[in-house]
Amino acid sequence: STAVGLNDHGVAIGYDSATSAGGRADERAVLWEDGTIMPLPLPPNAIGSRGQDINNRGQAVLTVYHSNSGCGVGAVPQFNGYLWQQGRLNPLPLLPFGQDDCDLGAHGADINDHGQIVGTTMHRTSWDERVFRATLWRGGRVFDLNQLLVDDNGAPVTSLRLRRALAINDKGQILVEE
Repeated sequence: STAVGLNDHGVAIGYDSATSAGGRADERAVLWEDGTIMPLPLPPNAIGSRGQDINNRGQAVLTVYHSNSGCGVGAVPQFNGYLWQQGRLNPLPLLPFGQDDCDLGAHGADINDHGQIVGTTMHRTSWDERVFRATLWRGGRVFDLNQLLVDDNGAPVTSLRLRRALAINDKGQILVEE
């Protein structure tokens, strides 16, 4: 078992691993609270999950893994971020991607006490190039942080390429990687 996040109420989130008969490690997102471990649900057709973070309201963000999904519009993500709250698991919406792109996925890394989630959206182009975009989920919507960058005059900033969003605090400040 590995814990990766802890809220102010002492609830920890992470994942539990077990090796199957075929030698493959099966991972499942779990919460630890008051000395007990609780596995979080998996959506249909998922093969595993990892808990990423939990806020003080008890909302948790996790990454769910699916088997290989194919390519193109309508393909199921190989991995996707999910929000767990009040016993329900809801997928995070995905950023748009090109029609010929493959291996779509999203990873939620952190959640603040307002329920805002940051992480990364990834896809592979038809030229086999992997594209990473720093992503914000807020109010049920998804945003590419690169498109939200403006300078002091309100003009778009195009000189930076934000690849991953790593953390968000309760003021809405976001730690990113170029």
